[in-house]
Amino acid sequence: MIKYTLLLYFSLSGLYLWQSGLPQLSHIILLIIIYIYSLFINRLIFKVDFLLLAFFVIYSFGVNIVFYCIYFDIQFLTSTFQIIFNGIIFIFLYSLLHVLPKSKQFVLWGIVLAYLIQWLVLMLGLGETKFFPRYAGTFNDPNQMAYWFIATLVCYYLLREKSSGWLHLFISGSFLIFVVLSFSRSAFLGLLFYIVGLAVLGASKNLKLFFFSILLIFGIASVLFLSNIENGGSNKKLDIIVDRVFHIDFKKQADERGYTRFTEFPEYMLLGSGQGEHKRFNRLKDPSYLNVEMHTSWGGLLFYYGLPGFISIFLLIVFGLGNLSGKTKLLVLSTFVYGLTTYSFRTPIFWVLLSVVYYVNEMNKEIKN
Repeated sequence: MIKYTLLLYFSLSGLYLWQSGLPQLSHIILLIIIYIYSLFINRLIFKVDFLLLAFFVIYSFGVNIVFYCIYFDIQFLTSTFQIIFNGIIFIFLYSLLHVLPKSKQFVLWGIVLAYLIQWLVLMLGLGETKFFPRYAGTFNDPNQMAYWFIATLVCYYLLREKSSGWLHLFISGSFLIFVVLSFSRSAFLGLLFYIVGLAVLGASKNLKLFFFSILLIFGIASVLFLSNIENGGSNKKLDIIVDRVFHIDFKKQADERGYTRFTEFPEYMLLGSGQGEHKRFNRLKDPSYLNVEMHTSWGGLLFYYGLPGFISIFLLIVFGLGNLSGKTKLLVLSTFVYGLTTYSFRTPIFWVLLSVVYYVNEMNKEIKN
């Protein structure tokens, strides 16, 4: 029963029925999985490395509670709940994959079904286009969709045992097409990091063929992107694309994504500011200031929870990559590069990916021993 519920979770993990920050249908399914696992199996596997996660959960709880008592902003409590929930997801999924190793096949097929659902939504014209002309599909935001595709793609390639040519092409091709439709610069940055990294390590003949396939699919996806923009003529379409790719105001981007907070409020980098009451950082009372969370996972982690929070999560990830091959590390790190310009840390799929990374890392370690 757990395996099929896991299949259902991954199949529906790309459907967002409510606004970001609220529990989605797939998150409720995760809670059901945890409940069933606790009821019938009740076996948790806890590594010493996970003490880093336990420290982060306790520390972030303390920081957010302190600032909640000062500002009484419910966002501090919401952030705390999200961290606890994600920590539970990480521990349970890691344990589940160990105790029921055959469940990873259900994860793989769940991802395939999820991609098919995204294609069905696109073909039926049911997906949303937000921040014209960027496609968001079944998500609340194009960047959210792009990150979900990156995370599930990496989960798929980490867990697969045998490579099926057509399935390989379907997963990779779907990822590239939807990332292009999202027009997420964060996703392009992660993809660029991966490709350059592989070039440095030295690509085999198969990888060179894969890169050629990427370029081919990227070209087809670009044509689809252009043909699906319904606003304005072809010149306007081209202007929008050129403006987004080449006319980047880095100062404005740094401000909107929250990086300027480090120079304006350096005192929070030591112990953290807590995640909430964002308007307190609008020191100049600028009416155009965005009272939102920082748009960077790693910058947000450092600013919200200071050096103790940042170091604990950084070390947790480093230890999780220990026994992976160089090329596999690059694939995983590409998802973290994405986090430089978008806040993906609170998204459950981030923690699902991290649990899969730890599971595969542990399997590699056992094989070596």
